[in-house]
Amino acid sequence: MAGRVEGTVLDERGRPVEGARVELAASNGTTRSTTAVANGAFALDIHHGNFTWRVAKEGYGAISGTSSVSPMGTTVLDLPVLPLERVEERGPSTPLLLMALIVIATAVVAAARVLREKK
Repeated sequence: MAGRVEGTVLDERGRPVEGARVELAASNGTTRSTTAVANGAFALDIHHGNFTWRVAKEGYGAISGTSSVSPMGTTVLDLPVLPLERVEERGPSTPLLLMALIVIATAVVAAARVLREKK
């Protein structure tokens, strides 16, 4: 028998997060997933009993946890207490940036040598 899992995905400012991916994995091995709609709401039917859940969206840190649902029952995940938090976009990693600087410096030094030799 199945139960229903519902909730609303919000960000750290309490605003709905449209497009967040919600994934549920029941203890019997079944999985279900959906995407939150414009107001952040989602609903899924899943096998009764314990389940794990995960909510993620690009540009945000993922959240996850465990819960349970009874047969023919409804469980509301209290996601407002676990909002999705925006993650800062990072530039190039330090090794990549360092490598780019070395290539540029090498090119500048080579160009300077060529110009000196032509004089």
